[in-house]
Parts: sequence; structure tokens; C-alpha cells
Amino acid sequence: MKAATIALVSLACSACAAGAGGGSSPSSDAGAWPTPGLGGADGGAAGGAAGGAPGGAGGGAAGTPGSAGASGVLSIEVVAGNHQMVPEMYPAGEPMLVEVRAGGVPAPNVALSWKVSEGWGNLGKLETITDASGRSENNFVGNYVPPNVSFTRQKITVATGATSAELRMTTCDTGTGPPTMPLAVLEAPEQKHAGSAKAGTILPGAVKVRVVNQAGPYVGSALPEIGVWLDGPAGIQCKGGVVLTDDKGLASCDLEVGAQPGSHTFSVKIGGAVKFDGVQLDVVP
Repeated sequence: MKAATIALVSLACSACAAGAGGGSSPSSDAGAWPTPGLGGADGGAAGGAAGGAPGGAGGGAAGTPGSAGASGVLSIEVVAGNHQMVPEMYPAGEPMLVEVRAGGVPAPNVALSWKVSEGWGNLGKLETITDASGRSENNFVGNYVPPNVSFTRQKITVATGATSAELRMTTCDTGTGPPTMPLAVLEAPEQKHAGSAKAGTILPGAVKVRVVNQAGPYVGSALPEIGVWLDGPAGIQCKGGVVLTDDKGLASCDLEVGAQPGSHTFSVKIGGAVKFDGVQLDVVP
């Protein structure tokens, strides 16, 4: 079954190389893929290292393009799409989005080169151009995961001239049947209600998520370095924007309460692949 999947998705990857984009993030509380039960949510081993495997970096970039009219010192900031968990031979759930600034001002028409600089995988494009807001996006497609590990790691480098930024991906073994992504559990808040807080305060550990492997030789083990972030009203976010799962697969989000007084609803997104909707927070004056 996996071999058939590889053959089919290889065609999709060829389309990506010509500029095809990835899919959108799923919105079901059940997660992006079927997630049958497993034991040992506190699983021990780290779930497989980014071990060596054949295959290149999905194509290198042809040179390092520069700016078209941007003035001042250039910087590249990763806006979204970092630290995703990606099913092998499938696109990541969300695009990688970066913003280029020149002297602190958004820089349009800047050519960016992209490459998979560590690990192996595929990119939608090897070069993109920033839009009027200085932003540009690209897509990542996971490659085959060897049978001796449950996941592999990738580093994507985006650059213009001597300026660069990095994004990290985790490609996950999805089993031999229908794709089975790692299990993500919303451990807090209970009943999806984060309680109440005053505007301008922080609720320590208000949102907690655990992620464990569900395929490969390390089923039930923790999956570290997966990003967790919130999607909702402006001012409601994890401190720092994105928090990562630790070596126990646990991510703890200190909730920043910056919204106006009232009842607010937000979503918890895990690795761009799983999303818990309808989490409530009451903001008081």
C-alpha cells in the first residue's frame, strides 16, 4: 500500500515542482487524519531520529536572487508554517509564509530562493517573489519515511543575497493503510473553557497539548518539536506566538489575554495538521 501511495504522490510532487500549492489546514477536532486509539500517551522513546536515508534535498536553488528596488538592510521573518508535522508523500497542511523587510519596511518584489538544506523533501517552488506587503509563501511536501524510524526532520532555508531564515518540518510515517498521523490530545483547558481573565494578563499553562506517534516502530512514543499556536481574535495568543512540544510530547501555552472584554472563541492548531475549534475565554475589564 505504501509503495502505491509513493507512486501516486510522486506525480503530485512533480506538479509541486512546477508551482502547485499544498492543501488547506483541516478543521476537525478529530484531527487531519484517522487517529485510532493507542496506549502509552506518555510514551518513552523520542520516536525515531532524523536518521540518514537516501534522497536529496528536493532540489537546490539556482543562486541567491536579490532585491528589485529594496533599499536598506534586508531581514527575513518567518510568519507562519513553521514546525509542522507532515504526512509522508503529502503536502504540509499550511503554506510556509515569510516577510521581507528593508530598513524595517515591508519590501516588495524581492526574489527569494528556497531549498531543503537538511533532510529530504520537496518544495512547491525553488524561487518566489515578495508581494506588495513584502510577503511570500511556498509549500513543502513530505518524502518517504524509512521503516526503521517513525519520523524524519527537515530544515528549509529561504534566502535573498546573504540574508536568510530557516523553517523546520517533521515528516511522519503514516502506516501501510490510510494515512494515520500522530495523535494530538488537547489536555487543557478542560471542557474547552479557559476560564476568565482580565485584559492584559497572562494565564500560565492555560492551553496544553500532547502529541504521540501512531505509526512506524515507535508507536506510542512522544513526538517533540511540533508547533502549537492559536487562531482567533487579535490579542489572544500563546506567549511567543508558537510553542513546541518537548521530549515528552507536551506543549504548554501561556495564554496572553490582549482582547477586548467579552466572550471569545479561538482554535488550537497543532503542527498544521490538527485543529481543536471552539475553545472559550471570558475577558473581563
